[in-house]
Amino acid sequence: MNMRIKMLIIACGAAFIAVFFCFLDVPVWRFTIVMAAATTAYHLAVRLAVGFFVFKSIKIKNCENGWFRQKKWERTLYRLIKVHSWKDDFPSYAPEKFDPKNGIDDAINATCQAEIAHFVLIFLSFVPLLISFSIGCTVFDIIVFAATGLIASAVDLLFLIVQRYNRPRLISVRGTHLKMA
Repeated sequence: MNMRIKMLIIACGAAFIAVFFCFLDVPVWRFTIVMAAATTAYHLAVRLAVGFFVFKSIKIKNCENGWFRQKKWERTLYRLIKVHSWKDDFPSYAPEKFDPKNGIDDAINATCQAEIAHFVLIFLSFVPLLISFSIGCTVFDIIVFAATGLIASAVDLLFLIVQRYNRPRLISVRGTHLKMA
């Protein structure tokens, strides 16, 4: 079962739990369950939707422009945090899109698309926090929403780092293939 299907199943399950507990007449803690399930459903659903939208609608013409080009300081950072040792442990939304065997230019474009998606998701991770201010949450609830937003955005930042780490390597492989042709 691929990652998209797993995320969809979990998101639907969390949404069902949120709706189920919302209509139960149980003690005060039901609000916590409803909000936790709804937030889980939101985070997964928004990741599926943004990934789908970006991969279907955005094609990058120049993956070596200023935005996508790795900065000099990034190499030092990536070496310091040892990206090479943990990058392969991350799941992929669409692993077939990143496989150079399916076309090196397509794989390079996929890293740009994924970078855009994770960049957008970093900001969308804080939507539940913003909503919590308008629905009368307690200070504790707001702290929980802030923490989950920070955690979700940190995870997206790690995925973004992986894309920025891999892209120069793929571009280098493309250059090697062009020289051989």
